[in-house]
Amino acid sequence: MHNFLLIERNFVKRQSILWLAVIFVLSLLPTIYAQVPGVVSVIGEVKAIDGTANQMVVRADSGVLFNVTLSDKTQYLRVAPGETSLAKATKITLADVGAGDRVLARGRGSAEQKTVPALQVVVMSKADLAKKQEQERAEWRRRGVSGIVASLNPSTQEITVSSRTMAGAPQKGNDEALSSRHDPQVQRSQAE
Repeated sequence: MHNFLLIERNFVKRQSILWLAVIFVLSLLPTIYAQVPGVVSVIGEVKAIDGTANQMVVRADSGVLFNVTLSDKTQYLRVAPGETSLAKATKITLADVGAGDRVLARGRGSAEQKTVPALQVVVMSKADLAKKQEQERAEWRRRGVSGIVASLNPSTQEITVSSRTMAGAPQKGNDEALSSRHDPQVQRSQAE
């Protein structure tokens, strides 16, 4: 009986070590595949465009400035804010890109050199982004509630918010405006 327990304990140890090794190797895979040699992507805001020199300066989201070199082979695509694929992208030209636009520039090069010879530039225009942000603000004003959380009821999934007018008086309103039901299914379907 003692040998059986010892064998079983060793088996469990070996199996645990094996699973830990498998998990470690699997956790490295995204890092390995994300680093395709020679491919550089820069996401940021266009700061300047020099059409005669076929270059644009892009401030990456990290704050670093990149020189994006353009050629006749560079493909320019415009996507609407919020789109997650290039299926609905429209082809544009360099003349359609302006300062303040958000871009994703992809090409072969080195991020250390801060130069990207772009094969593709995906653009979200500054005007389209401003329009989308204004729509989101209007939607928030229409549907949003601001105030202090007065109570939470996990069993009914309700959140009650206490709000006041600009003069400081308690906000008068219907219970639906000041009490909100949290429905995870609705949030998931809206996110998709």
